[in-house]
Amino acid sequence: RPHLVVGDVENLPLASAHAHAILAYESFHHIPDRRRAMASYDRVLTDGGTVILADPGGDHEGAKVSVDAMEKYGILERGMELDDVAGYAEGTAFGAPEQMFVLRVAKAELGATLDESFFKQHSALEGNLFKLVKGAPARPPAGGVSRLVDGVKRRVKRQLQRF
Repeated sequence: RPHLVVGDVENLPLASAHAHAILAYESFHHIPDRRRAMASYDRVLTDGGTVILADPGGDHEGAKVSVDAMEKYGILERGMELDDVAGYAEGTAFGAPEQMFVLRVAKAELGATLDESFFKQHSALEGNLFKLVKGAPARPPAGGVSRLVDGVKRRVKRQLQRF
């Protein structure tokens, strides 16, 4: 059963190897010491535990609304990309982070070339979605676009069933 824990993410008030999953929704990009927060996630998760980060991309911190919030309220607004997440996870038991895509695609578009512009144009989310698994391989499996096309439906379905 899910539990809501309110606490300092850099020092989570949970026993070690206690949690099975962590969802950080629109929050991780506000954390000052992200490596320390990731180490805290690592500590509290069981082997095979999953972290899902749903946060804005790297352009977020330069957006006018973000700059205004930082100036007016002193809120940290720092977007992130896949390489950033990999850096935050260095030194932990997390495998290579994966960027997940939730797409809105018409059946007629199923044969389209999957490239960065296609993902941006068809994204059902405004930000980025990252998945890290404790104890997973350090590198994602080899494959390419065809493997991605074959696996997208299965991955999305499994993730939705878990939540």
